[in-house]
Amino acid sequence: MRNKKQSKLGELLKFDQYVLAHGSAPGDSAMNMIQLRLFEDNSRFQCLVGVDEVGRGCLAGPVMAAAVCYDLDNFTDFQREVLSPLDDSKKLAEKRRQSLSSIIRSNSEFAIGHVSNLDIDRYNILNASMMAMEKAVIRLVLQLERRGIDKSKIIVLVDGKNPLPELDKNLKLKQIPVTRGDSVSASIASASIVAKVTRDRLMARYNRNFPAYFWTKNKGYPSKSHVEALLAVGPSPLHRSTFNWQPHREARA
Repeated sequence: MRNKKQSKLGELLKFDQYVLAHGSAPGDSAMNMIQLRLFEDNSRFQCLVGVDEVGRGCLAGPVMAAAVCYDLDNFTDFQREVLSPLDDSKKLAEKRRQSLSSIIRSNSEFAIGHVSNLDIDRYNILNASMMAMEKAVIRLVLQLERRGIDKSKIIVLVDGKNPLPELDKNLKLKQIPVTRGDSVSASIASASIVAKVTRDRLMARYNRNFPAYFWTKNKGYPSKSHVEALLAVGPSPLHRSTFNWQPHREARA
């Protein structure tokens, strides 16, 4: 369990607050032109959205994304306390993720997006992952617009190396891809946790109809038990037909 002195929250929030204030990531010279344009326009972003996805390496089920937006200018001592364990979701135990997911949902604006296994097969996993993130961001932006926030005042942090095409093409949103974003941004880390917990719970529900694959344990990832079940009974309608699950492939839970 992480104590207050070990909490990474302050560092994660500092990153997001810098981006909100400057329109670029700390030390990111590639974003200097955006900064200059902000100064020229005498403009400032009001909201920062972090987005992340989970489930890319699974053999079954959807790829799931979440988008999260905090009121960074009015972050309270209470929020700092309850969110103090925040970190990359992969570094957190399942019970900790579940607890944090509920706290994040109660202390932020958030939205979910997902793409089914059928569409993963149709569009490939990279495109499907980006589509899931786009859906989550678009839904969250609509929520923020209903609160009276103009989309030109919203900046998006995207986990990964690539910007989201739909955000540029149709929404004209400012966005910054952040490699390993869930380890440096509070908003992306929060999105990662919400997406992970949402997807895990969905796979547990799916398991009621397809118990042979042990999805309550492996969440659809290619664990040994999952691959053995596939060899024994074959794929379900929720499996990704374009994914190679043969046993010569490295299995990981």
